[in-house]
Amino acid sequence: GGFGRIGNIEPEEYAAAEADPVAKFSGPICKHMNEDHGEEIPKYVKFFTGLSVDSCRMLSVDHLGMNVEATRGERKVRVRLPFPEEANTRAAVREQVIAMSRASAAKL
Repeated sequence: GGFGRIGNIEPEEYAAAEADPVAKFSGPICKHMNEDHGEEIPKYVKFFTGLSVDSCRMLSVDHLGMNVEATRGERKVRVRLPFPEEANTRAAVREQVIAMSRASAAKL
């Protein structure tokens, strides 16, 4: 046993699905954020989840949010941070990250 979610999808639904519009930019966005704004990511985690962490790194981004690996002591956890609004372009992701940064800076 595990904690995975079980669901059903019809083959036609799978075949008709479209790729996430932001997925192709995930690598460059994460690289930039980790290298140039890495000190901000723990603030997002603290503000949006209440979890205090020592460090974080952004793992991936999609049109709905970001996946982050957070470290506290010797423990690492993965955290999902949803964007305030859906972001379907690279520029929209930037806007959402800026909104998250402003929200966390205003409260922390």
